[in-house]
Amino acid sequence: MLIRSKVLALASVLVAGAFVGSACSTVNPSAATVNGDSIDRASFTDSLHQFAGNPAFIARVSQSGQASVTGNGDDTVSADFARQALQREIVVMVAQQENEARGAKVTPEIEAAARDDVESQLGLDAFQAFPASFQQRLVDQNAQIFTLRASIAGSALDDAALQKVFDADPSQFAEVCASHILVNTQAEADAVEKRLDAGEDFATVAKEVSIDSGSAPNGGSLGCVARGITVKEFEDALFATPVGSVSKPVQTQFGYHVIKVTDKKAPAFQDAKPLVLQKLFSDSNDKFNDVLNGSLTKAKVTVDPRFGTWNTSLNAVVPADFANLQNSTATTGPTASTGATATTAATPTTGG
Repeated sequence: MLIRSKVLALASVLVAGAFVGSACSTVNPSAATVNGDSIDRASFTDSLHQFAGNPAFIARVSQSGQASVTGNGDDTVSADFARQALQREIVVMVAQQENEARGAKVTPEIEAAARDDVESQLGLDAFQAFPASFQQRLVDQNAQIFTLRASIAGSALDDAALQKVFDADPSQFAEVCASHILVNTQAEADAVEKRLDAGEDFATVAKEVSIDSGSAPNGGSLGCVARGITVKEFEDALFATPVGSVSKPVQTQFGYHVIKVTDKKAPAFQDAKPLVLQKLFSDSNDKFNDVLNGSLTKAKVTVDPRFGTWNTSLNAVVPADFANLQNSTATTGPTASTGATATTAATPTTGG
């Protein structure tokens, strides 16, 4: 709960499935078309199979609090997940078209960064559980987003470019290793503080009372955390607490935290590269969003009615019967199942 959820985000547009730049045909009808280019329905349906058949991925999504992957019937995914997956396909195709218009191409450095990002966001276990061909499909699609981001940021994403960002202020990429105890109320946090002051073992107390199910079984351990990973109130307290010390109770949207800092690590460039990349992208994030949203708004998008319909004001795939979210269009095979709760969020966002 504490860590900002990034599952499925992947630069806000990790997608499920493959897209092809060919016209719709009766043999391979489209799940959607974007400015005349087709997202192949058979490939998209196969991608839903891949996600629904990966227990580690399903668990990761469940932990993040995002749309359920599986549907109500056998061999189905939820209507909500299918719409989000198709929506991200559309976003990636728009990014690919924008890259082509700019003459921006995927480089080996960009592909490597895109692979690292996919592995990080999905978790290595979930990523490696997919077939190699599907892993590459996800990487290729994320690379389209990274290529557009790099073009807008004016960076080649090679080591020289990242080293320059790192050298400007290495301290911003430092990590703090810590444990925490999360409780619901100030009174409970005060009680935890008194127990620790009396000499009780931090890990033992965490296992007993912490409501963070992810860290409590491990004595509250969060591992080592960099800036930009947790909510701000927690981050401020985390980086302000000296090594070996325990913080005063800190309130966040999740409750009250008591934090124990065990180590602070000075960054090495090679270890910090993913964080450096994140920093480079964040500095140009507003411009990236303007370009991508502008291209989406101008795009001519059609969606197979079995998946929903394209809403031009939201730039999102929504239920065919948008006025009644419970009446989502059912699909055949491993696609949307009836009765799924719908959502209209354009892309998952990071945060709590």
